Amino acid sequence: RGAIRVDGGMLIPRTSNALGPETTSLTLRGGKLFLPGVTLTQPITVERDARIWLGGPSTLVGGITIADAATLTVDSGGGNRLTLDCTVTGGGTLRVLGAANATTPIALAGSCRVAESVRFELAGPGRVVLSAEGHDVTLGTAAIATDTVLRCSDGSDLTRFAPCADESWTGTLIIEAWRYDTDRITFGSDRSALTSAQLARTGFRDPAGQAPGLLRATLRDDG
Repeated sequence: RGAIRVDGGMLIPRTSNALGPETTSLTLRGGKLFLPGVTLTQPITVERDARIWLGGPSTLVGGITIADAATLTVDSGGGNRLTLDCTVTGGGTLRVLGAANATTPIALAGSCRVAESVRFELAGPGRVVLSAEGHDVTLGTAAIATDTVLRCSDGSDLTRFAPCADESWTGTLIIEAWRYDTDRITFGSDRSALTSAQLARTGFRDPAGQAPGLLRATLRDDG
Protein backbone atom coordinates (compact mmCIF):
# COMPACT_ATOMS: atom_id res chain seq x y z
CA ARG A 1 0.00 0.00 0.00
CA GLY A 2 1.36 3.43 -0.77
CA ALA A 3 0.98 6.93 -2.13
CA ILE A 4 1.14 8.47 -5.60
CA ARG A 5 2.96 11.76 -6.10
CA VAL A 6 2.50 13.94 -9.18
CA ASP A 7 5.34 16.43 -9.73
CA GLY A 8 4.32 17.45 -13.26
CA GLY A 9 2.63 16.14 -16.35
CA MET A 10 -0.82 14.54 -16.07
CA LEU A 11 -2.29 11.65 -14.09
CA ILE A 12 -5.40 10.03 -15.64
CA PRO A 13 -7.33 7.47 -13.56
CA ARG A 14 -9.58 6.18 -16.36
CA THR A 15 -12.03 4.39 -14.04
CA SER A 16 -13.19 4.99 -10.47
CA ASN A 17 -11.07 2.11 -9.17
CA ALA A 18 -8.11 2.66 -11.49
CA LEU A 19 -5.76 3.69 -8.68
CA GLY A 20 -6.61 0.51 -6.79
CA PRO A 21 -7.18 -0.10 -3.08
CA GLU A 22 -3.42 -0.22 -2.51
CA THR A 23 -3.17 3.54 -3.23
CA THR A 24 -3.76 5.27 0.08
CA SER A 25 -3.25 8.90 -0.95
CA LEU A 26 -2.44 11.25 -3.81
CA THR A 27 -0.06 14.22 -3.58
CA LEU A 28 -0.03 16.97 -6.21
CA ARG A 29 3.16 19.03 -6.51
CA GLY A 30 2.26 20.64 -9.82
CA GLY A 31 0.85 19.11 -12.97
CA LYS A 32 -2.73 18.00 -13.68
CA LEU A 33 -5.18 15.40 -12.49
CA PHE A 34 -7.54 14.51 -15.35
CA LEU A 35 -10.87 13.00 -14.24
CA PRO A 36 -12.81 11.53 -17.19
CA GLY A 37 -16.04 10.94 -15.29
CA VAL A 38 -14.89 9.04 -12.19
CA THR A 39 -15.27 8.97 -8.41
CA LEU A 40 -11.97 9.46 -6.59
CA THR A 41 -11.88 8.07 -3.06
CA GLN A 42 -8.24 8.74 -2.17
CA PRO A 43 -7.37 11.82 -0.09
CA ILE A 44 -5.56 14.51 -2.08
CA THR A 45 -2.77 16.71 -0.71
CA VAL A 46 -1.86 19.79 -2.77
CA GLU A 47 1.67 20.99 -1.96
CA ARG A 48 2.17 23.23 -5.01
CA ASP A 49 -0.15 24.85 -7.56
CA ALA A 50 -1.99 22.10 -9.44
CA ARG A 51 -5.06 21.60 -11.60
CA ILE A 52 -7.98 19.21 -11.81
CA TRP A 53 -9.34 18.97 -15.33
CA LEU A 54 -12.72 17.32 -15.83
CA GLY A 55 -13.39 15.16 -18.87
CA GLY A 56 -16.80 14.07 -17.55
CA PRO A 57 -18.99 14.38 -14.43
CA SER A 58 -16.77 13.42 -11.49
CA THR A 59 -16.92 13.17 -7.69
CA LEU A 60 -14.33 13.76 -4.96
CA VAL A 61 -14.98 11.95 -1.67
CA GLY A 62 -11.56 11.34 -0.13
CA GLY A 63 -10.84 14.85 1.16
CA ILE A 64 -8.49 17.60 0.00
CA THR A 65 -5.73 19.39 1.92
CA ILE A 66 -4.25 22.50 0.27
CA ALA A 67 -0.97 23.92 1.57
CA ASP A 68 -0.87 27.58 2.59
CA ALA A 69 0.81 28.93 -0.54
CA ALA A 70 -0.82 26.51 -2.99
CA THR A 71 -3.82 26.79 -5.31
CA LEU A 72 -5.88 23.89 -6.62
CA THR A 73 -7.67 24.99 -9.80
CA VAL A 74 -10.70 23.10 -11.08
CA ASP A 75 -11.30 23.35 -14.83
CA SER A 76 -14.66 21.89 -15.87
CA GLY A 77 -13.45 21.15 -19.38
CA GLY A 78 -16.40 22.96 -20.94
CA GLY A 79 -19.07 22.54 -18.29
CA ASN A 80 -18.63 19.09 -16.71
CA ARG A 81 -20.12 18.68 -13.23
CA LEU A 82 -17.93 18.23 -10.15
CA THR A 83 -19.53 16.85 -6.98
CA LEU A 84 -17.76 17.86 -3.77
CA ASP A 85 -18.57 15.18 -1.20
CA CYS A 86 -15.56 15.70 1.06
CA THR A 87 -13.72 18.07 3.38
CA VAL A 88 -11.33 20.72 2.05
CA THR A 89 -8.78 21.85 4.62
CA GLY A 90 -5.46 23.67 4.86
CA GLY A 91 -4.70 27.31 4.17
CA GLY A 92 -4.53 27.55 0.40
CA THR A 93 -7.00 28.36 -2.38
CA LEU A 94 -9.60 26.21 -4.11
CA ARG A 95 -10.28 27.96 -7.44
CA VAL A 96 -13.18 27.01 -9.72
CA LEU A 97 -13.02 28.31 -13.28
CA GLY A 98 -16.27 29.14 -15.07
CA ALA A 99 -16.21 27.75 -18.61
CA ALA A 100 -16.18 30.37 -21.36
CA ASN A 101 -19.18 29.03 -23.31
CA ALA A 102 -20.95 26.86 -20.73
CA THR A 103 -22.14 26.86 -17.14
CA THR A 104 -19.77 25.19 -14.69
CA PRO A 105 -21.83 23.16 -12.16
CA ILE A 106 -20.50 22.32 -8.69
CA ALA A 107 -22.73 19.99 -6.65
CA LEU A 108 -22.52 20.43 -2.86
CA ALA A 109 -23.06 16.95 -1.43
CA GLY A 110 -23.64 15.97 2.20
CA SER A 111 -19.99 15.80 3.26
CA CYS A 112 -18.98 19.11 1.64
CA ARG A 113 -17.04 21.05 4.29
CA VAL A 114 -14.67 23.74 3.04
CA ALA A 115 -12.75 25.09 6.04
CA GLU A 116 -12.83 28.78 6.93
CA SER A 117 -9.06 28.85 6.38
CA VAL A 118 -9.52 27.91 2.71
CA ARG A 119 -10.07 30.64 0.12
CA PHE A 120 -12.89 29.46 -2.18
CA GLU A 121 -12.39 31.43 -5.38
CA LEU A 122 -15.03 31.46 -8.12
CA ALA A 123 -13.39 32.80 -11.26
CA GLY A 124 -14.24 33.44 -14.91
CA PRO A 125 -14.46 33.72 -17.72
CA GLY A 126 -17.89 32.02 -17.52
CA ARG A 127 -20.61 31.41 -14.95
CA VAL A 128 -20.34 29.02 -12.00
CA VAL A 129 -23.43 27.36 -10.51
CA LEU A 130 -23.24 25.97 -6.96
CA SER A 131 -25.97 23.37 -6.67
CA ALA A 132 -27.29 22.72 -3.17
CA GLU A 133 -28.40 19.14 -2.60
CA GLY A 134 -30.53 19.46 0.53
CA HIS A 135 -27.65 19.36 3.01
CA ASP A 136 -25.83 21.41 5.64
CA VAL A 137 -22.59 22.46 3.90
CA THR A 138 -19.79 24.97 4.51
CA LEU A 139 -17.91 26.80 1.76
CA GLY A 140 -14.99 28.64 3.36
CA THR A 141 -14.10 32.24 2.52
CA ALA A 142 -15.70 33.12 -0.82
CA ALA A 143 -13.81 35.23 -3.34
CA ILE A 144 -16.30 35.88 -6.15
CA ALA A 145 -14.81 37.07 -9.42
CA THR A 146 -17.46 35.89 -11.90
CA ASP A 147 -21.22 35.57 -12.19
CA THR A 148 -22.08 32.93 -9.58
CA VAL A 149 -25.41 31.23 -8.87
CA LEU A 150 -26.29 29.35 -5.69
CA ARG A 151 -29.24 27.16 -6.67
CA CYS A 152 -31.31 25.74 -3.82
CA SER A 153 -32.79 22.24 -3.97
CA ASP A 154 -36.27 20.88 -3.30
CA GLY A 155 -35.11 19.88 0.20
CA SER A 156 -33.88 21.95 3.15
CA ASP A 157 -30.59 23.69 2.40
CA LEU A 158 -28.20 25.28 4.88
CA THR A 159 -25.20 26.84 3.16
CA ARG A 160 -22.60 28.47 5.39
CA PHE A 161 -19.86 30.79 4.18
CA ALA A 162 -17.05 32.12 6.36
CA PRO A 163 -16.71 35.91 6.76
CA CYS A 164 -15.75 37.38 3.38
CA ALA A 165 -15.29 41.09 4.14
CA ASP A 166 -11.53 40.92 3.52
CA GLU A 167 -12.10 39.72 -0.06
CA SER A 168 -12.75 42.05 -2.98
CA TRP A 169 -15.69 40.77 -5.04
CA THR A 170 -15.84 41.67 -8.72
CA GLY A 171 -18.57 39.15 -9.59
CA THR A 172 -22.14 38.62 -8.39
CA LEU A 173 -23.82 36.00 -6.21
CA ILE A 174 -27.43 35.25 -7.16
CA ILE A 175 -29.50 32.80 -5.12
CA GLU A 176 -32.16 30.86 -7.06
CA ALA A 177 -35.12 28.68 -5.97
CA TRP A 178 -34.86 30.00 -2.39
CA ARG A 179 -37.72 29.34 0.04
CA TYR A 180 -38.02 31.29 3.28
CA ASP A 181 -39.25 28.37 5.38
CA THR A 182 -36.69 25.71 4.31
CA ASP A 183 -33.49 27.37 3.07
CA ARG A 184 -30.83 29.37 4.88
CA ILE A 185 -27.61 30.99 3.67
CA THR A 186 -25.21 32.48 6.21
CA PHE A 187 -21.97 34.49 6.17
CA GLY A 188 -19.97 34.37 9.39
CA SER A 189 -21.89 35.14 12.55
CA ASP A 190 -22.66 38.87 12.39
CA ARG A 191 -23.19 41.81 10.04
CA SER A 192 -19.46 42.43 9.60
CA ALA A 193 -19.09 39.24 7.50
CA LEU A 194 -19.88 41.10 4.26
CA THR A 195 -19.19 44.65 3.14
CA SER A 196 -21.90 46.89 1.74
CA ALA A 197 -20.30 46.52 -1.69
CA GLN A 198 -20.50 42.72 -1.45
CA LEU A 199 -24.13 42.87 -0.34
CA ALA A 200 -24.88 45.06 -3.36
CA ARG A 201 -23.59 42.20 -5.53
CA THR A 202 -25.79 39.61 -3.78
CA GLY A 203 -29.46 38.97 -4.53
CA PHE A 204 -32.36 36.52 -4.79
CA ARG A 205 -33.90 35.70 -8.16
CA ASP A 206 -37.64 34.90 -8.04
CA PRO A 207 -37.76 33.73 -4.38
CA ALA A 208 -40.81 31.70 -3.39
CA GLY A 209 -43.71 33.79 -2.13
CA GLN A 210 -42.41 37.02 -3.66
CA ALA A 211 -43.11 38.85 -6.90
CA PRO A 212 -40.88 37.64 -9.75
CA GLY A 213 -37.66 39.55 -10.15
CA LEU A 214 -34.31 40.13 -8.49
CA LEU A 215 -34.38 41.13 -4.83
CA ARG A 216 -31.35 42.60 -3.11
CA ALA A 217 -30.03 40.58 -0.16
CA THR A 218 -29.69 41.82 3.39
CA LEU A 219 -27.59 40.43 6.24
CA ARG A 220 -29.12 39.61 9.60
CA ASP A 221 -27.47 40.31 12.95
CA ASP A 222 -26.35 36.66 13.19
CA GLY A 223 -24.95 36.54 9.64
